[in-house]
Amino acid sequence: MALNQRKNFYIPVPRYASNDLYSPKARNSRTSSFETTKEDISPPQKTRNDDDDETKSLKSKRSLQYPSRIKSVSKTREEIKKMKMDMTFDNESGCLATRCDVVYKTILRDFRRYFLDEYKLFKTGKNSEWTLAESLFQFTTSIYPTKTEKECRGISLDLGCLLFPKEIVKEQNFLQVIQDFGTFGDEIETIKSEIMKIHGFLYKFSIDKIEECFQNISLSLLFLTYVNRTRETRIDGNPTMKRNSSIYLKARKILEDKASGCLSL
Repeated sequence: MALNQRKNFYIPVPRYASNDLYSPKARNSRTSSFETTKEDISPPQKTRNDDDDETKSLKSKRSLQYPSRIKSVSKTREEIKKMKMDMTFDNESGCLATRCDVVYKTILRDFRRYFLDEYKLFKTGKNSEWTLAESLFQFTTSIYPTKTEKECRGISLDLGCLLFPKEIVKEQNFLQVIQDFGTFGDEIETIKSEIMKIHGFLYKFSIDKIEECFQNISLSLLFLTYVNRTRETRIDGNPTMKRNSSIYLKARKILEDKASGCLSL
């Protein structure tokens, strides 16, 4: 089935706390594009503005029910500066492993590693015919048994982007599931950009990306699950974090507060 032919539409839970400049819709609205068309003997191709009435109605309904995906906070330059200062700390030892950006990056990559290991353990002995999207959904359901199917589906898609971004952007089935769910945007290139944005939170690191990462509802929930499940063991099990445990505990608490703040909105 072609990616632009949808059989099912979800009315999804939002991925982000509310709308802001980080969302695909907001980014697209800031960009003007001018397209020229050629008249030829071939049938006219359907454009993004040529959706049928049913598709337009479903998109409108989805937009009205979930108008916000990313936390929208208007910040002054001074507030942004203070936010960054609150997240930074002195590297008293002068060691690379205790530099604040390295500390945060190490914690976030360990967060990914934890769920990757748990997912692989979950898959052992399970249905080998599951697609990647289905196995991640079943895994998410096992973690959050009290959440609805739609909530678990939304969490599983962001989790998939965290664990397997490079695989997902090439897998048509997974892209179709994301497109049908609707919270990553409607265009395939926008969806791929959203997938790689989550990859960038860990591998193109900056303090700004931490702020953006913890505006994502699913990632915030998953991070709190990671902290609650490993609070007493994870740092001691990592030689780098154990040697500098006080610094890593402090940084993890900052990230934990950010995740809790996102979910409290």
